[in-house]
Amino acid sequence: MLYLKPSIGLILALFLAIASHSHASIDEKRQFQLDSISTNIPKESKQNLDQVHTFLHKNGRTDEERVWLFYGYIATHFKYDQKRKGERDAPIFSPEYTAQRRSGVCRDFSKVFLVLCQKSGIPCLEVTGRTPIPVWEIIGNWLHHMKSTYTHRWNVVKVNDTWMLMDPTWSSVKETQRIRHYDPKKKVNFTVLVKIPARIYYNPDPVFMMKTHAPIHPAFLLLSDSLPTFKTARKKETRQKFFCSNYHFSDTIDLIYAAKFPLFSKTYYTGCMKYSKTAAMLNNYEYELSLPVQKSARYKQPTLEQFDNALLQARELTTYIHSETGIAYTDKLKLFEEELAKKRAKLKKKLDAEEKAKKKKAPKKTSTQ
Repeated sequence: MLYLKPSIGLILALFLAIASHSHASIDEKRQFQLDSISTNIPKESKQNLDQVHTFLHKNGRTDEERVWLFYGYIATHFKYDQKRKGERDAPIFSPEYTAQRRSGVCRDFSKVFLVLCQKSGIPCLEVTGRTPIPVWEIIGNWLHHMKSTYTHRWNVVKVNDTWMLMDPTWSSVKETQRIRHYDPKKKVNFTVLVKIPARIYYNPDPVFMMKTHAPIHPAFLLLSDSLPTFKTARKKETRQKFFCSNYHFSDTIDLIYAAKFPLFSKTYYTGCMKYSKTAAMLNNYEYELSLPVQKSARYKQPTLEQFDNALLQARELTTYIHSETGIAYTDKLKLFEEELAKKRAKLKKKLDAEEKAKKKKAPKKTSTQ
């Protein structure tokens, strides 16, 4: 599966189309302050997602400001991993490991954004869909006998009771400012670096977003009237065919979000099948199952309890999918259980060896009379 970061040319070509693009109700002075905060995350915390969240959450006064900070954090500190983009079997990274290496592809960035919002109790979902494929990539795929179907992930987030579109992958730093300050106590001048993210895809107008992003579920268009079909969503308006009108996208997303496993719920699955004839169910299932057994961040090494919880979660998810959609992933679950058992046994052996070595090094108690 491919994951794309847009070319600079594509961004510049679309830049003039965002006159209706909203930067929310945060005034310009506060926007700059928030960008300074997301730029200057303490050095010792930058690679620790838990500490990053604590810092950003504390410095955001409202959920709106926190979302601004989360988006700015990814735009400012993360680089796109071009190498993994074209790999058929690209390794899957946990959000914690992504934060540690500060590099990834769209599924990594959307997951990090999702986790940050979840930690702050802000409603957020990942969105799967299609985006344009550069001509050179189409040619490359053809030469390597690869399909040119393209998958991308972004987010919707609910702030002030309104669902908004976000694509943290399609972000970048548009400007860097150096602000000089004077510390009267230390009597020294110092410079503060502030990176200003390009927020073209931060709460963009849904019609503008649709020019490049076609979600597989119609609710994530965030449109109520004249919804285009999945195949024609990114075409010019005169060439679009219409799926339906008077669509209650907000209510539908609320229903999806309220489900125990949102992207595996009946509401999501039936909506996808009716609209795009794909729910990416298997891909999402394998991705979610694999997260607990992937390479861990240095600060968050796996535990036996974590593996046990991952097993329970996998079984619960598999049962839920079958009850909601009728799809059975019994064989996939069995493979996951076998892989998880091996990793758990390896960790148990390591922990036992460490405990044995610890006891061996411990000083022997001497009896006293």
